[in-house]
Amino acid sequence: MSEGRTPITNFRRWLKETPQPVALRLDENEKKTIKVSKQRACWSEAEKSVLAMDPTIVEALDNQGNILRAFRLKDDDANEPAKPPQQESWPSSELAQMAQIFTAAADRAASRHEAAYKMGFDRVSAFLDAMVSRHDEALQRAAQAEARLERERRQWLEAQLKAAGAPADDEDQSFNGLLGQLISGVVEKRMAEAMNGSKHPNGNGKDA
Repeated sequence: MSEGRTPITNFRRWLKETPQPVALRLDENEKKTIKVSKQRACWSEAEKSVLAMDPTIVEALDNQGNILRAFRLKDDDANEPAKPPQQESWPSSELAQMAQIFTAAADRAASRHEAAYKMGFDRVSAFLDAMVSRHDEALQRAAQAEARLERERRQWLEAQLKAAGAPADDEDQSFNGLLGQLISGVVEKRMAEAMNGSKHPNGNGKDA
């Protein structure tokens, strides 16, 4: 990440907000327009293209060319040379000197904590983005697997109906009829076994 640029995780979340854009215009230049495709990796590809062109302002456009929202990637003030810090006058009072020392120490500690919090936030945001992407991919794979199982079920059903000589135009009715025949056969077999077993005292078809 270059100096003065907004954290890329903030831009990534801004890019996926609704309403989602169909194109991105860079630095208010019509010649620098990136169209957002409808493919699965469209957002990552658009992000790479934007970062490669290194703009300052990114505008999200709808299909009519209207601006939905804008995002500033770089801070123009960051390119200006840093001004030298002004030296504060050293107080003559010992109590004021101690207060100034404690204040400076507290400011340095706060600055270190701010950097640590910012780093942690960026890493957590990147982790959450990765988890959301994996979740979306898992849902897509599950939908594909469900569709494949449905096709295989229909193929198996058509084969069973064809073997049984049933018409293939009414699959549900034919399937219920086939299932009913199977259940009826099992029930009749169990009833016959029960009746044969009841004729003998020991239930195994032999005399005691």
